[in-house]
Amino acid sequence: MLDWTRSASASHRVVVATDWRDVRDFWPSLANLGRGISGYAFQSREWIDSWIATQPTDDPGKFVFAIVETIDGVRTAFAPLEITRHKGVRVLSFAGGMLCDYAAPLLVDGQDHSNLAELIWTEVADHGPAFDIFRLRHSPPRIGALPNPFLAWDAMPSVLQARTGALEGDWDCFFGRTHGKSTRAKLRRKSQNMSEHGDVTFETAATTDDALMMLDALLVMKAEQIDAGDNTLSAPRHAAFYRHLTATGIPHIRVHALKAGDRIVAAQWGVLTADRYMFLLMSHGEEWSRYSPGLLATKELFAWCFEQKVPTFDFGLGDAPYKARWCDQQSGLVSFVKSRSLAGHAAAFVIRQRASKAVPMVCSDGA
Repeated sequence: MLDWTRSASASHRVVVATDWRDVRDFWPSLANLGRGISGYAFQSREWIDSWIATQPTDDPGKFVFAIVETIDGVRTAFAPLEITRHKGVRVLSFAGGMLCDYAAPLLVDGQDHSNLAELIWTEVADHGPAFDIFRLRHSPPRIGALPNPFLAWDAMPSVLQARTGALEGDWDCFFGRTHGKSTRAKLRRKSQNMSEHGDVTFETAATTDDALMMLDALLVMKAEQIDAGDNTLSAPRHAAFYRHLTATGIPHIRVHALKAGDRIVAAQWGVLTADRYMFLLMSHGEEWSRYSPGLLATKELFAWCFEQKVPTFDFGLGDAPYKARWCDQQSGLVSFVKSRSLAGHAAAFVIRQRASKAVPMVCSDGA
């Protein structure tokens, strides 16, 4: 049952639910992205399904699902929101926590979104569950080809950035343009040396069982590669989330493995939609480091994307130096914060002060 439907303007209204089951059936799926819906996997039906399915039973999230539609009932935008507590402050943000790289609504192409941010803010703030601040972190300036409606608010530069790139022309020309002759020769030597341990192959999981096996290998390698404190996948919920989404998201969830013989040297996890490939997880076995397995696997992944005629490659959050070799477009992510209580005003002030002094971070999730 929907919580409320209100006429928020002369032309639009906001439909809101706090129970996912009330809106799930008509929420856009991964199959809709790039096909009439502009947006990112993080707000898709499958992503929200898995996020809700893996929430801790002793501390379930409080969700707010906002849908903007015309007075005639034509849906124009979808925003999955979640209320969490941080140091006693109730924070409304896009659902997904640390696993939501981009905070942005799903937009229906060809509709008017000019007043969307204020519509959602007004209705949720005045009539929704109580919260102190509305915080959007890592929000892109554009959602597909459409401007982000939240840019109407005062934006702060995001500490973390992201890289994307158009996959134009053919693979050989692209690889030659992005990597010099000496680098290409070095990679050939690395692959030849690795082949001493067995034939070097790049495989994309064709079944759910294969995908889960490759994901489990990735999680093990990631745990060995970095300290648990720096590994978001060390949180049981996060690992469970990726397993759940992998089990339910094929064919859009794609898991890949670089192998030497029957041994997995490196593994990758991403989301394929009509408009992009979003590359989100990768790790490799430390014992293979001398062969540059991350770079070899990334090379094969780009070649696979060209075979699949993927128009855009998206590295997701983080601007590690190796990404610039492959993708020349920095996203220009921004953040927003709005408050609606005394506690929220104080928290928002601190957030803005920190943002004004922040130095952009460069992640080291290298290939």
